[in-house]
Amino acid sequence: MPAVSIEQAVRTMLTTNISNVSIPDANITHGYRLQDSALPALTFTVSNSGIASAYGSLMESALAINIIGTNTLSVLDLEPVVRAALYGGSYGRVIHAVTSIESTLSDPVIGSGDEQEPASLTINATLHWE
Repeated sequence: MPAVSIEQAVRTMLTTNISNVSIPDANITHGYRLQDSALPALTFTVSNSGIASAYGSLMESALAINIIGTNTLSVLDLEPVVRAALYGGSYGRVIHAVTSIESTLSDPVIGSGDEQEPASLTINATLHWE
C-alpha cells in the first residue's frame, strides 16, 4: 500500500498531537479555511520539497502553519500548543524531525466599519521525512 502524501501526514500529525479541546480536527485544513468557519482554526501548507541528502531517501520540506483566532491573545495562547504538536513519528509517512521552528504574529486587520478581522500567527518549520 503506498504511503500517504506529506500533506496528509502533516494533517495526521497535527490532529493526533493537538487536543480537540484546543482546536477541533475539523478546523485543521490544508491550504485555506472557509471565511465563515468556526475559530480557532489551523491552516497549513507544505512546499519546497526536495531531497535532503545525497544518500538515502530523506526528504526536506518547508511547513507553514497559520493559527487563526478571534484576537491576538487567543492565537498567542495556541502557539505553544501547536509548537508542542510538531514532532517526528509515523503518520502514514515517517516524519523524522521538525526543525527551525519560528513564528510571526500578523498585524491586526480592521474589516468593514468597526469590525476586526480574525487574528493570525504563522509558524514556519522544516520537515525531514521519507
